[in-house]
Amino acid sequence: MLKNDVDFRFVKAQADIVAVLEFYGIELSGEGEQRRGQSPFYDDNRSSLSVNIKGNKFNCHGSGTSGNIIDLVQLLDNRLSNPRRAAQQIANISGIPGKPDSKAIPPLQFEKPKAIETVAMSETIEVATEVESEPAEMTDGKRYNKPLTFKLKLEPVVAEADNLASEFVEAYGLPYERLADLEIGMGLRGSMKDRLAIPILNSDEELVAYCGRDVGLLAGDEPKYKFPDNFDKDLELYGWHVAQHFDRVVLVESFLSVIKHGGAASKFGDNGFGVTALMGTTISKSQIELLKQARSKIIVCMDGDEAGMTASPLVAGQIAKAGLWVNVCGYDGGKKPYDDNIETFCQLYGKI
Repeated sequence: MLKNDVDFRFVKAQADIVAVLEFYGIELSGEGEQRRGQSPFYDDNRSSLSVNIKGNKFNCHGSGTSGNIIDLVQLLDNRLSNPRRAAQQIANISGIPGKPDSKAIPPLQFEKPKAIETVAMSETIEVATEVESEPAEMTDGKRYNKPLTFKLKLEPVVAEADNLASEFVEAYGLPYERLADLEIGMGLRGSMKDRLAIPILNSDEELVAYCGRDVGLLAGDEPKYKFPDNFDKDLELYGWHVAQHFDRVVLVESFLSVIKHGGAASKFGDNGFGVTALMGTTISKSQIELLKQARSKIIVCMDGDEAGMTASPLVAGQIAKAGLWVNVCGYDGGKKPYDDNIETFCQLYGKI
C-alpha cells in the first residue's frame, strides 16, 4: 500500500456510515441525522446503538462503546486493527477515494491460505510436535522463508493464573488482550515446549515461523529465544505486516517491545505509527529492502544497554545510506522500550 493514500479526516467526513453498517449486517431505523439500530457489541434487543449520520459517529448506550467511523470498523472487523486499512475499507464501501482529488481505492482482499486454519486460543492441543520451517527458497533471485502449512494451537496465557507464564507477562507489562490478538501462547511439546510461542508473519501476512521465548521454565543453558533451524530471521522484521502501512515506524530490537506497544501505537492520534523489531542488534540488506519498499520515516529505538547503544548509530547509518529518512531516539542507562508504560512510549514516539 502506498504511503499517504488515505486522508483520515477526509474519510471520516465523507464516508457513508449507513452503507458501512449495512455492509456489516446492521440496519438503522429512523430518519434525519440521529438514527438507531441493534448494537453488534452485545446481545441487544433494545436498539441501543445510536448513530449520527452527519458526523459519522456512533455510541452504544448498552456497552458504553463510542467513537468515529474508523473506530467502528476496527471494532466490527478484527482484520482491520490497522487504522489505514480500516479507512481504506470504509472508502471502498462508501464509494469515495481515500483522499481528495484521488481515484477510488481498490477493495481489500482478505483471503487466507486454505492450508492454514484459524486458531482457537481457548484450546490447548498442538497439531505438530516440532516447529521447523522449510529452508529459505529463491524467487526472482531473492531468498524468502516459505509460509508454514499449519498453525499451532497454544495454551493461552491468562490473567491471575498462578504460573510462570503469567508472572512473566505481568513483569513486562504485556497486555493479555494483545497476546490473544497476536495468537501468542505457551507451547506444550516439541521445540516450543515451555516457551512463549510467538508467530512471525511476513509482509504478505503469511505465517513463516514461531519463535519461542523462555519465561523461566527452562534450564540455564537454554537460549532465551529459540528460532527454527531453517528460518532466516534476516529476511523478516517482526510486526512488519502491520508497521509497513504507516508513514512513521519505530524500529526496536525485541519482540516484547512490539507486543507491548504495537497495538496502542497503531491507534495513537489520527494517524498512529508502526512498531517493528529487528529481532537483534543488526540490520540486514533484506530488512533494509523491506523499509525501502514502504518508504516510511524510520525512528531507531534500540535498547539502552551497551550492545544497543553501540548498534544504534550503525543501524541508523545503514538506513540513511539506503536513502531513507531516519532519526535515532533510543534509551540509555540500560533502559529498554518495553520498560516504558504504553502511554509514555506513545507520547514520546508519536510526536517525532
